[in-house]
Amino acid sequence: MNRPAPQPLRAWLITPALNADQFEKAKSYGADVALADLEDSVAPADKATARATAARFLHPAATSRPVLGLRVNTPVTADGIRDLAAITGYTHQPGIVLVPKVESARDIEVVAGALDTDQHAPVIYALIETPRAIDWLPTIVTADRLGGLLFGAADYAALTGCARTWEALPYARSAVANNAGTACIPAIDSPYFDVRDLEGLRREAERARALGFRAKEPSTPGGSPSSHRRSPRPTTRSPHPGRRRRRPPSLSGRDHRRRPDGRPAPGRRRPSRRQPCCRVRVTRLPQMKEPPMNTSTATTTPQGYREVGKGRFRENVGAGLTDFVVGQIFEHRPAGPSPRPTTS
Repeated sequence: MNRPAPQPLRAWLITPALNADQFEKAKSYGADVALADLEDSVAPADKATARATAARFLHPAATSRPVLGLRVNTPVTADGIRDLAAITGYTHQPGIVLVPKVESARDIEVVAGALDTDQHAPVIYALIETPRAIDWLPTIVTADRLGGLLFGAADYAALTGCARTWEALPYARSAVANNAGTACIPAIDSPYFDVRDLEGLRREAERARALGFRAKEPSTPGGSPSSHRRSPRPTTRSPHPGRRRRRPPSLSGRDHRRRPDGRPAPGRRRPSRRQPCCRVRVTRLPQMKEPPMNTSTATTTPQGYREVGKGRFRENVGAGLTDFVVGQIFEHRPAGPSPRPTTS
């Protein structure tokens, strides 16, 4: 089958397939393409319910716009095979099928083989969001049933470890735009993730257009009140007016709990700023009293000394330490040869 002609589909909108109450609202936002998501926004346990609900999303709108379609799970998984089998039983067939994590032309051929009939053939877009897909883009765009490329920056950044900013992804974006131009099919840029930054969205959309992209995919319904809803601010007001709100013990610096006997319960106290960061224990040693000096002299001459004056002695041979008395003065002999030992 020949390649479908590219269409001017510049505004894309994707809503979870489980949100049946949002289907009609999603169709009324004025987008060129509205898709029900069966992949990332649906938990594995809810896949079967989402497939049944997605059939209601494909009911034709009152106007020719938007083109309705589905984002299925990758066809190399069990959920992807179940998605394709369920779509073949829908009363209304999707006009566009977005195939995630495409890494070969065979992925497109599998989806086309399951959904193409004599009466209907959906336009198949490939979601390029893996490093391997970037490397194999020249062969992916050779698939005859490929209608366009979408760049998935979030999964690509998660797999490569880079940031999701525009400055971190010039190579991947250029590869998608270049190969789409080579195959003469449209390229759709990744969503802008800060839905509140409209000025940033405008700048990035202009960059994508200058690079060769035809459109930019929103992460949530663009312009919807739910996409711009702010999270509530934390408040310290009591939810029950008239009641006094107690501060938690962890914020007050002490624990107000009491034991049954009335004493405070042990709790963790915050250290005061006036307290030192460390404590030094000083231990005072007892003072030692010195014994009084004995100024008296001995009445006898120590062994090995001879008395040379009042309280003065001179060494003859040597003396033991026990022979001295405090206050005595001793003079040593002049240096000279030691006397030879005598033998008896």
